[in-house]
Amino acid sequence: MIMAGLLYEEIENLWQKLDKENLYKGNMVYFKNERKSLVNTTLLYHLMTSDISIAKIKESKIRGYRTVKQVKSPKLKYQVNYFHGEKKYILLNGVENPFRVVRA
Repeated sequence: MIMAGLLYEEIENLWQKLDKENLYKGNMVYFKNERKSLVNTTLLYHLMTSDISIAKIKESKIRGYRTVKQVKSPKLKYQVNYFHGEKKYILLNGVENPFRVVRA
């Protein structure tokens, strides 16, 4: 939000919009429709990215980085364990869609 040059009021309005959607107040969508499952963040992703310009992030003077971990297997035990995988740093200003990188 800061990299895209949003004003304080715009950031506050975005947070209020998220709050009105009641994402975390009992209406959560779970993968596999089980309460013990992971939460589906698709709605949150669309709400957050709808008012933010990718072009402004790419042109921003602020250099934003995201740390990701490349794991050898998609199994959850490899993703959760801190020591499995190799850390990589990605410059958000230089990727095609920084939202996808941050969501990962």
